[in-house]
Amino acid sequence: SYGAANQFNSTSSVVLTAPASITNGNLLVMPIAWSGGTTISASGWSVACASQATGAHHIEVLYKYASGESGNYTVSASGNTYGGGSIMQFSGTDVAAPVDLCGVIAAGATASSITTTRNGDYLLYVGGSDGSGAMGIPASFAACGNTSAGGNYDGYACGYLAQGTKGVTGTQAGSGPSPAYSLLLAIQPPGSPTLTISGCIT
Repeated sequence: SYGAANQFNSTSSVVLTAPASITNGNLLVMPIAWSGGTTISASGWSVACASQATGAHHIEVLYKYASGESGNYTVSASGNTYGGGSIMQFSGTDVAAPVDLCGVIAAGATASSITTTRNGDYLLYVGGSDGSGAMGIPASFAACGNTSAGGNYDGYACGYLAQGTKGVTGTQAGSGPSPAYSLLLAIQPPGSPTLTISGCIT
């Protein structure tokens, strides 16, 4: 399911809306793209992809396993921050190591290629921009978050794609006003590809 967009607007915190129905044991993934403050955090969440920066622009991905979840989630930043984030829910992930790998942040809306190591991965595209206009995801990806940039807002985009067979993804071209920035990561299933996405909210 999808909800209203969640954005930092020159603030040090933002509330991200939880998926409407969360199942205990499922993986929750929280990508954040921002500029301004240098660090972000959310109570009870761990780092899936450590903060990377290109200039003043950052992307970080947090995760947790659902356990008696209730309400929405507050993300705190180290200073006045502009950007956005969303929450995705997965079932059937590798509990010991949910992330196959994290890519390298790219300057621009085209995310750099990664090479996955397990069949059945889900690719996540995360993008941001502090230009004026909307961020867009690569054409083959399904949306899980899109907000417009302009004024005190930075644009944000998140999309996902079932890769199927492991290997080189190639670059993935999103869209957005300059200066944009982007990153790919891969969520992996256990030994057999049983991973599904069961809900996302922005």
